Amino acid sequence: MDAVVEFAKQVVGANKVFLLGHSWGGGLTAFYLQADPAHQQKLNGYISVCPAFNVVDGLGGSRQWVINGANQKIAEGKDVAYWQKALDYYKNNPKILAKNFIDHATYLGKLDGAIYNKKFTRPESYFPAFESQAFLSNPFFVGNNMTIDGESIYEIMNLTAGMNKITLPTLLIWGDKDGLLPPDQVPGYTANTALVDLFMDNIGTPTGQKQFIRYMNSAHEPMAEEGPKFAADVRNFIEKYK
Repeated sequence: MDAVVEFAKQVVGANKVFLLGHSWGGGLTAFYLQADPAHQQKLNGYISVCPAFNVVDGLGGSRQWVINGANQKIAEGKDVAYWQKALDYYKNNPKILAKNFIDHATYLGKLDGAIYNKKFTRPESYFPAFESQAFLSNPFFVGNNMTIDGESIYEIMNLTAGMNKITLPTLLIWGDKDGLLPPDQVPGYTANTALVDLFMDNIGTPTGQKQFIRYMNSAHEPMAEEGPKFAADVRNFIEKYK
């Protein structure tokens, strides 16, 4: 991450740099900013989008989010056998880990928990083939290979306690319908996992320099699901702090 920042400054010649991370990138950038105070001195601001800064509680809430959705489908008499099978699956899998993340993502997708806005165009249509495949496979690669102190990010990654180290001007964007990393407390999941509150309450950025924008027509991909709004919000933030 630091090499990317230095590339922007030294090779591209940018004298003002903003860091933007989405999903796993939101976790990576949060880790980078916490790791060394010198990292923040190179930057003008931070934009975090549906960030995986707390993977443990985020996926715990996501599991319950799908269970709630499955129960709702059964109550409505829709695909009862399929959703009962999903409930049985989660009964046998009390945690979302690298080995079962793809199964979880499949159920989540059936409930529009990753992409809510039906007008959203799949990335294959606007990314070249190689970049598209990298985009789609990256979350699964990361989950299977990334560790902190030798332990899987699925089992240990919770950066909440270190968020107070981040003092940069910060813009947080989250899709209201996100089921992969639900922004709010999930009914039935008792841990204190309202992720938006955890992020905003713990980040060390002064109150007047931190902002949260909720995207009401998006799930986990607000930059694509509500692209024009996203571009305008990010542009306004950069203009303010450049």
